[in-house]
Amino acid sequence: MRFLIAIVLASTCFNTFANTTICTTCSTFEQFDSAAQSAPADGTLNIYVVNPLTKQVKRFRRGTIGTEYPVSSAVTNYVNFVIENNRREIHIDNRAEFPQNAYDLVERPQSATAVGNYLKNSGIGFLNDFIQLLTVVNTIPGFNPDKISLTIKVILADGSTALFVYNNTTKTWERVESQTIDSSNNVVPETRADAVTPGRTITYRFPNSDGGDRDLINFIQRLNMLGIPISGKVGKNGTVTIDCSGDNCIVQTPTGG
Repeated sequence: MRFLIAIVLASTCFNTFANTTICTTCSTFEQFDSAAQSAPADGTLNIYVVNPLTKQVKRFRRGTIGTEYPVSSAVTNYVNFVIENNRREIHIDNRAEFPQNAYDLVERPQSATAVGNYLKNSGIGFLNDFIQLLTVVNTIPGFNPDKISLTIKVILADGSTALFVYNNTTKTWERVESQTIDSSNNVVPETRADAVTPGRTITYRFPNSDGGDRDLINFIQRLNMLGIPISGKVGKNGTVTIDCSGDNCIVQTPTGG
């Protein structure tokens, strides 16, 4: 399972007392112990090592590495819930305040805020369950849930998708950058470097369909906003392939339109 770790830059009172480390290769006590020993020396007392693939959680303490300490059932329940519900899909309807497509979501921060507010106030059952579990683990001295938080896959009206992760510090659902995908399955570039990196080939494909045509128009407008020139004739007959591996983006295949 692909797992997204939420790195929260703002600190909370719990960060002073805990270090949560992700280890997808830990299966034996020795491997967990080694991961704990490798945890950053940031002054924290408790070190939790989590393997999201096996749902195992182990706790160690600085100064007594090599000794495993009991883990609260609330922590185990929280970790299991996050792993089991990671990237669950939620469809966003076609309201005026919501983004109409992936490009709209990236270009209008207020639309991402609207989606985040909807997730927070929607009353959707498993989201409420997540907040309840989070409320409990936030009272447990030592465990820092910020490093392993729930990620939601939002599906917009046109079929494009975005990931939102819960920020326990701000108590908001926030869009994950560079994980927003249009309905033609292209990652929407956030910056110029995302689209154009000399020596790195990034190919965007747009099918011959209404959705593909809309995505193509939005994509070209996005390149213009980022100051990226595009060369070649862009028509509407057949799949349009655009290669962004140099200083600009080039239409690779003739479209005949």
